[in-house]
Amino acid sequence: DALKALQVLSCCGFHTDVAVLELLEESDISPCRGIRSSLQYLVDVGIVEIAGGLVAFAHDLIQQHVYENIDLSQRRDLHFNISLFLGLKSSMNSTSIQAISSI
Repeated sequence: DALKALQVLSCCGFHTDVAVLELLEESDISPCRGIRSSLQYLVDVGIVEIAGGLVAFAHDLIQQHVYENIDLSQRRDLHFNISLFLGLKSSMNSTSIQAISSI
């Protein structure tokens, strides 16, 4: 689950608004137990940091490494599914639009 969470996070860029992760929790994009369930572990091992409503990779090279090691077709599918899901959700909720614009 932690690897899947990292892959989703890396497709969102170096940092991601917590509100975006909350939206993704409602989708089948996130791991079985959700992204949030992996966050504390990822913080504890120093891979990501949480501050000011953002989840950020501890270093940009970590994000780059995770991102580049996702199979190209899987990475393409993740980007498509994330953008489709967030686009549909944002059309229903103006708060989502603000969160998505931070990506």
